[in-house]
Amino acid sequence: SVLPNGLVSMKVGGTSYTATCTLGPPARLEWSDGCTWIRDELQGCWVKDDGSIAGVVRNGQLHWGRNTGRPVATLRPIPVFPHCMVSMSCGEEESQATFDPG
Repeated sequence: SVLPNGLVSMKVGGTSYTATCTLGPPARLEWSDGCTWIRDELQGCWVKDDGSIAGVVRNGQLHWGRNTGRPVATLRPIPVFPHCMVSMSCGEEESQATFDPG
């Protein structure tokens, strides 16, 4: 539950824990027992060095920009965890990279 002071509260096995939320990126919950939960997803716009949009990543798929004529690419595994390998399949092509959320 969310407490009036903005803390998040959770009760596990009869023990109550609270957490502060930092929206990030990446978003994180820092719990009273010292644990930190991080949520970082491979979602959003893929932007080129010149600032133009190459495509949009949404729900495990890369939707290329309109002018590319490329089919939608599939990403796996889903979810993609930070600093882990991700594969992209687009037609007959397959590429791999490491997801670096920075």
